[in-house]
Amino acid sequence: MYRRPLAVIVVGLLFAGLLPSATLAVAPAARTVSFEAPGPASRPGELVAITVRLPANVAALDGRLLVSGGAAELVGLAPQSAGRAFMPVEIPGGYAFGAYDLASVDGQATVLNLVIDPRRTGRIHVRVAIDAAADAAGSRLTLAGTESVVAIAVGASGASLDAPAAGAHPTPVRAAGAIHGSFRHAQINNQDLDVSRADWQQARALGKACALSADLVEADANGDGCLDIVDVQALAAAAANSAASSVGITTLRAANGATVSQGGGLSSVVTASAVTYAHTFIVTSPLDTPDAAPGNNICADANGNCTLRAALTEADYLIGQDLITFNLPAPAHIQLSGSLPLITALSGGVTIDGYTQPGARVNTVAIGSNAVPGLSISGNGSAAREVAFYMTSPNNVLRGLVINRIWRAIFMDGSNAHDNRIVGNWIGFNPDGTNNGGSDYGVVNNVGANHNFIGTSDLADRNVIGNFQKGVDSYGPGTDFNTIQNNVFCIGPTGLTTATCSTGVDHDFGPKNELLGGAGPNERNVFGPTTLQGIEY
Repeated sequence: MYRRPLAVIVVGLLFAGLLPSATLAVAPAARTVSFEAPGPASRPGELVAITVRLPANVAALDGRLLVSGGAAELVGLAPQSAGRAFMPVEIPGGYAFGAYDLASVDGQATVLNLVIDPRRTGRIHVRVAIDAAADAAGSRLTLAGTESVVAIAVGASGASLDAPAAGAHPTPVRAAGAIHGSFRHAQINNQDLDVSRADWQQARALGKACALSADLVEADANGDGCLDIVDVQALAAAAANSAASSVGITTLRAANGATVSQGGGLSSVVTASAVTYAHTFIVTSPLDTPDAAPGNNICADANGNCTLRAALTEADYLIGQDLITFNLPAPAHIQLSGSLPLITALSGGVTIDGYTQPGARVNTVAIGSNAVPGLSISGNGSAAREVAFYMTSPNNVLRGLVINRIWRAIFMDGSNAHDNRIVGNWIGFNPDGTNNGGSDYGVVNNVGANHNFIGTSDLADRNVIGNFQKGVDSYGPGTDFNTIQNNVFCIGPTGLTTATCSTGVDHDFGPKNELLGGAGPNERNVFGPTTLQGIEY
């Protein structure tokens, strides 16, 4: 399919010297961290960068940028050499940030730029605190000078805004041990790294870097009591050294002790009608209870109920394409007790088809949507920081779902999250089409997610997304060649009610070659009321 190139390369502007950043000259190697203030910004919204210089052996770091009163936004991290950075996570008082697989510049220093969008005039003081650092092998490094307050001058105003205090830095509670991946693997591979990336973000969102909840303990890869960038870098190094890190055979260990082999992922999406499914799970219970014996090919909680949570767990363990269907008592509704299990399998995707629920039907009209999605899923509001569907793998399909009251409804993360289809859903609404608080993001393509489809030109595939700060957000380098088509944003399914968003579709910090809409039948997107922009680059 032809995709119209829409280049959005904020990082390129920085490297080309078009932003008023500090000098990019390489400093001599040092044992301490140094911070260089940016040049002045003439007005709010003019991007600037704080340059952070670290010893040359630093390959990963995480930390916080703290600023009072929302006076500035951390847009992202731009490594001056190689490296992979996370999407900044909003926390009280500012943002958490992290990056790994960093490389030094000419062997002299590892250099990062914190790209900032100032939102007020005056002298905005931001505090940067480095919380953890690791070398390329994933061993923890102790650095000096890891905290600094940097002033950003914006406009001609003389007003000054102080930075919040950083408080105590997260500290490991015990010595690190041997590196382990997800409990399911006999050998560490890229699936473990994908899970670790997701868990790092969840721990930051919940403020639990070194106060781990039970569901995050397993993600502490080195067992030192903290889930931080050290774990991510250790798994990245182990996956790179593994013969099964990206292709070939991976050995998995099921809960019953049996082992199975997992091959490489499928190369492209195939439609549901053309798929031969290796496993089919029929969800018959609206409860949100976990699978009792993961990996045994039986969707059942402790009482024998096949729940969506249990079905997702089984599908992630097993090899091949999987199908999850529904036969629930009406009205078909699941109240989440927390984020659903990650969707990470590289051996074959999972199709979650709400239109299999009795009484459901797909959209058939050209304007709005007359669909009857089969299943509604509710989170616990923005403060709970839950993600309904978090995908780090390819060839998954989500269709026929209503998702509401959730921090992030659908999150596709990393370069393995490709060729996924988000189609025929209502996100931010009740099953009857009335508004039901969305939250921050409806759908996210994040840092490397590529070639995904959010809607297609088929009428049945139209999504209706509203009541979110951002209906769809594409973020970060490598988030390329995604298609957003035939959707309704910020309007109710009938087309007659408002479902206001801050921004309908946003593009931040590097996504390229996206096809947004199109010239063919049923390819356009329709945008309703927004408080900022319908589309933002």
